Amino acid sequence: MFGLGLYPVMDTSEARYAEIARKMVELNAWLVPMYTYTEPFWGKPPLAFWMTALGLEVFGINAFGARFPNWLFGLATMALMWRLVGHDRTRGALALVVFVSADLGYEATGAVKTDPALMFSVTLALTGFWLGVAERRRGWYWGMFVGIGLTLLAKGPVGLVLCGLTGVIWLIWQRRLREFLLDWRWAAGTALAGAVAVPWYLLAETASPGFLRYFLVGEHYERFVVPGWSGDLYGEGHERPPGMIWAYLLEAMLPWSLLLPVVLVARRHALNRTWGDSFERFCWCWLVGPLVLFTAASNLLPTYIMPALPAASILIATWLLRVCPRGARARVWIAALCAAALLLPVGRFVGLLDPDALTRSRNQQPIVAAWAHHSQNVPAPLHYVGRRRFSAEFYAGGAMTYLPRAGDVPDAAVYVVLHEKWRLDALPARCGQLLHRNEHFLFFCPQ
Repeated sequence: MFGLGLYPVMDTSEARYAEIARKMVELNAWLVPMYTYTEPFWGKPPLAFWMTALGLEVFGINAFGARFPNWLFGLATMALMWRLVGHDRTRGALALVVFVSADLGYEATGAVKTDPALMFSVTLALTGFWLGVAERRRGWYWGMFVGIGLTLLAKGPVGLVLCGLTGVIWLIWQRRLREFLLDWRWAAGTALAGAVAVPWYLLAETASPGFLRYFLVGEHYERFVVPGWSGDLYGEGHERPPGMIWAYLLEAMLPWSLLLPVVLVARRHALNRTWGDSFERFCWCWLVGPLVLFTAASNLLPTYIMPALPAASILIATWLLRVCPRGARARVWIAALCAAALLLPVGRFVGLLDPDALTRSRNQQPIVAAWAHHSQNVPAPLHYVGRRRFSAEFYAGGAMTYLPRAGDVPDAAVYVVLHEKWRLDALPARCGQLLHRNEHFLFFCPQ
């Protein structure tokens, strides 16, 4: 948590989401997220933006305030994992270690993204499913549907599909689907989930006509089935070969996924027991759900596997305990593995303290800080040449504009920022360089 504010928000995705949340606070516009001051953002539902905006309200417009809500989502997800497996303290503790030390687990709690909100919502829904359906605990049964409603506010219908795949596959595997359907509480639960999410969708379409068509058809159908989908209003499609989601899973679970061949070779017979355990079957369904859903998808990001991260962590912890013989020696080996794995996030944290790590083009905080300093003596607006720099907008509080070309500098006194790849001689002769940092130049152009 203490490292969340040690490094600035970075372009493109993290700064974009942080800036959308900042505009939500500035404009007091909490219904429809805004991409610009006049253009709504239809790409995602608002749950993650609401939480990020609350963080900015509480802690100020800074990196810590923007990232803290996702850290809370990660912490809440871990609490739900403990509720699922904490009765076995060794397995529960090991599952949490796997979660926080896995490559994607570290990223899930330390960046401004929308996926941690989905991960938490799916985990809440599936924790409610297991405790409410499998263990017949009434309160958790309704919690399942609250979680489903939150998935609709976190990511949209894809969250509902992820939860549904897990639940239906497990119910069929356990031969309990008919029992579930004959329990008419699911109808009231569906109404509860709808009450959580549907009002926002209706209000958003009323306030911003066209949202539902773009979001439901474009973002949830065309994005996944159309290779190189060009309908994205806020970027480009991320075209990947079919089945890439499986490679993303192995990457997400590093360094633990490196142990998989060793486990399979050394104790293959011990793993066969996992198929007969009802809870482990449930975790398998939870893990496989996103893989099945996204195997044939044409546009993918590595973070799409994040909703399955808790299940993968629980299964890895279960396997490690099962393949290691009982006794003190096994505990030493497991402790050593945990210590080695935790060195990775610690190493990444220490790397944030390296000043050279903050000199990348994706970090515009020093440029904006230099503009703010010089503007105290010579006030003038800030202009960026070329494409949007969301981190600059975030740190400038939106007080900046964009120029298509370097030759479009107005005659008035202005500060101009352009990437070093641009021809500097295209600027007016009156412009003088103030700073060269992070692959960008800051110029002051007097009137």
